[in-house]
Amino acid sequence: MGVSLSGDMLELGITSSELSHEELIEILSRYDRKKKYFRLKNGSFINVEEEGMQTLLEMKQTLNLTDAQLKKEKVTLPKYRALYLDSELKDKQNLLAVRNRAFKELVRNMKTVEDNDFETPASLEEILRQYQKAGFSWLKTLCHNGFGGILADDMGLGKTLQVIAFLLSEFLEAKADDNRRALIVAPASLIFNWKSEFARFAPSLPVKMAAGTAAERREIIRNAQSRDIMITYYELLKRDIEEYRGIYFFCQIIDEAQYIKNHTTQSAKAVKEIEAGCRFALTGTPIENRLSELWSIFDYLMPGFLYGYQRFRSDVEVPAVQNQDEKAMKKLQKMVRPFILRRLKKDVLMDLPDKL
Repeated sequence: MGVSLSGDMLELGITSSELSHEELIEILSRYDRKKKYFRLKNGSFINVEEEGMQTLLEMKQTLNLTDAQLKKEKVTLPKYRALYLDSELKDKQNLLAVRNRAFKELVRNMKTVEDNDFETPASLEEILRQYQKAGFSWLKTLCHNGFGGILADDMGLGKTLQVIAFLLSEFLEAKADDNRRALIVAPASLIFNWKSEFARFAPSLPVKMAAGTAAERREIIRNAQSRDIMITYYELLKRDIEEYRGIYFFCQIIDEAQYIKNHTTQSAKAVKEIEAGCRFALTGTPIENRLSELWSIFDYLMPGFLYGYQRFRSDVEVPAVQNQDEKAMKKLQKMVRPFILRRLKKDVLMDLPDKL
């Protein structure tokens, strides 16, 4: 199997030393899980329980590969499948994987987040605690690799400050003509807290409040500059969504992401309509009641990553929750783990001030 990264896409080539491409694709397309052997057109039988074949069959399902894709010599996949793909290919004796340099570098970057060379803004060097610097580096790593993620630290651990450090860093490092416009969507009760935190920790950043009357908001949105950090709340975003069309944001951040846990709500639909290069979600409770809440957040972060809603329900949520299928739950955890950062107060106790 050959795996290469080219731009924002993965290319996957599947071959076999024992089977022709047509025979291999026939097995992957028509395999019945209840049978141990598969009969080829020439009458011979293949043991589909061998490790290499089982890995390919599971990857076909997890990577959401269609029969039409498999018939091609190379399959194209979104880059966000790289980490899961790499983990599946490891230590498989009957499956030889050849990875190109770009693919290896991407995986290495994502696995060594704290070692990546991102410089903390000088004004925050003495303010950020060590775990917050790790969070800052995690945000930078995901964004620079074209991914989104959930910062799910316990309440009181400074998720807002970590985001401000990230945005300040991007602002300071950007060239004059780079787009560093950002949109922060929060509950109405928190937007002025965001404004005051920016004033406290990053006063040089141009923060604009997309609030006020409809006319005032329209003026602010239409005059958004390429380096403005805009703050609004969910209800206003729903009302103003038409004004945001055609505006590209370098980054979009939603606070208290449980506001979009129900994917059918107007709030969930509105945040997903914004055009943004990278997306982050902040919440101390990624899942409150159902696994589908996690699906909705990932549908905002990286659409398609956890498939469509109906497939997620049938292939992941129902087996994992209703049927207590441990394998389905572990597969979900493996897929989402690189894109969720969660620290509890007890985990960073030595790094906290005497009083919170």
